[in-house]
Amino acid sequence: TIQTVTYTITPTSADGCQGDSYTYVVTINPEPFVVTPPTDTICSDVALNHNLNDDVDLTGVTFSWSAAENPNVAGETTTTSNSTSITDTLINISGTVQTVIYTITPTSADGCQGDSYTYVVTVNPEPFVVTPPIDTICSDVTLNHNLNDDVDLTGVTFSWAAAENPDVTGETTTTSTATSITDTLTNASGTIQTVTYTITPTSADGCQGSSYTYVVTINPEPFVVTPPTDTICSDATLNHNLNNDVDLTGVTFSWAAVENPNVTGETTTTSVNGIITDTLINTSTVTQTVTYTITPTSTGSCVGDSYNYVVTINPKPYVASPPTDIICSDVMLNHNLNNDVNLTGVTFSWAAAENPNVTGETITTSTSTSITDTLTNASGTIQTVTFTITPTSADGCQGDSYTYVVTINPEPFVVTPPTDTICSDATLNHNLNNDVN
Repeated sequence: TIQTVTYTITPTSADGCQGDSYTYVVTINPEPFVVTPPTDTICSDVALNHNLNDDVDLTGVTFSWSAAENPNVAGETTTTSNSTSITDTLINISGTVQTVIYTITPTSADGCQGDSYTYVVTVNPEPFVVTPPIDTICSDVTLNHNLNDDVDLTGVTFSWAAAENPDVTGETTTTSTATSITDTLTNASGTIQTVTYTITPTSADGCQGSSYTYVVTINPEPFVVTPPTDTICSDATLNHNLNNDVDLTGVTFSWAAVENPNVTGETTTTSVNGIITDTLINTSTVTQTVTYTITPTSTGSCVGDSYNYVVTINPKPYVASPPTDIICSDVMLNHNLNNDVNLTGVTFSWAAAENPNVTGETITTSTSTSITDTLTNASGTIQTVTFTITPTSADGCQGDSYTYVVTINPEPFVVTPPTDTICSDATLNHNLNNDVN
């Protein structure tokens, strides 16, 4: 506060005459005084809010101040300012702790200039991300993104979550504080999808950095809704287009069959053909299966889950040795076709090729299971009749056609029964060989 000092003065002349005493009053205005120079510790990118009036012991004080430039800090006022508050936003661009020193000169309302003092601000760095990270992965792949690799400081903690994508499963949509993102993202759409993580880093000093994004692109992998199956007859050629199995275009495939000792024709070495065209032969008398294991890979090199293509091979009727018969003319056949083949429940379709020297053969198609034609050789020489027979299994598998060849030996034939007229007591001399053909 304002103070006065009063001097009492008694003057004495050169002649020794003492004058009346008088007073000399001095008014002493106070100067602004700072007991303790102020300091602050802030995080980078935070605005100061330092009221200079709080530093001094007087009211009505004015100030003149400026900061010493720090090349590792941006935002400090380095030219003289007369404001009563320092509100600079200081940005520490170094990655280490920095200080900014303000020199402040206060002046009282009476014009008394106080001693200059300093205001030292410690600026802790905030975590800083130069380039927001991105990743491109295949569906069903586990992320392994270490957040510490994103920032320029050590000892940083993180708070993060993903924005939900309805076409993707596996993303963490609730807040996590883990330092690595290890979500397994599954793209269920068949098209390229993205998941965006928003991450907020905080330094060991408690300085929160600007939030940044981590964008993950998830390429779809080929997906098979229903593993394919086929049922064929033995000796049939497959024509299975693998592209029809998956939900993407441009897919490549790697596949092979598991060997079945009762089947021939399956490809047991790895193939990359997009169509399976094996001709499968069931060498047994019972139904067999061949299982192909197929691995699809998308154009983005995303390997889909392997799947199976199971082929059921029904046996077809098989005739080891085509049957034959030798009969006499006019004898009825009794050939049971079931005895020709290796399966039961077989049906047959058959007919004979016409022989003009033979009568009785069935030349129109028949489906009976026995051939009971009565064949008559009218030629006088040995003849044959060939039946062509096509067997079909109970599963509808048609076997190879085969022949049943019947040899018909001629029987002796008398065109005109012989007669003779003789006298009693005469001796016959009739050669029977002359009667027949």
